[in-house]
Amino acid sequence: MRIRDRARSPRRARAGFTLLELVAALAVLGATVAAVVLGASAALAGVRLRAASVQLFSAFVRAREAAMAEGRTWEVRRVSERVIAVGPSGAIPVEEALPDGTRLASATAGGRVRFAVSGTADNATFVLEGGAEQRRVVVNQRGRVTLE
Repeated sequence: MRIRDRARSPRRARAGFTLLELVAALAVLGATVAAVVLGASAALAGVRLRAASVQLFSAFVRAREAAMAEGRTWEVRRVSERVIAVGPSGAIPVEEALPDGTRLASATAGGRVRFAVSGTADNATFVLEGGAEQRRVVVNQRGRVTLE
């Protein structure tokens, strides 16, 4: 190709990206990653709260069944915001920690639920918190446990 023809020929397309295109692509990528991380952390908080409520629910059910099977009173009580105790009344209970990121926000009946040999219990409501959400575990006088 001669020098004169080179001036007349269309400019060749350059390979690669401009700095502006790279900055824009990185900004979009950063925003996407941030949205995924925030969504995942919110979902994880919900999973932890669900696990804590199922753990507390299970503790109540185990105590009721043990009271009926063993013929002695069992109880579940609040030890702290993150720990519950389960065992026969008057004996050394087994303490269970709730999952990280969750806590017992409140509990009626003094934070203690006793299950009699007949399976009946004290009325109680335990409120669990995890992140911005709350779940309630309710025990009625017949010993029935529900998650709300």
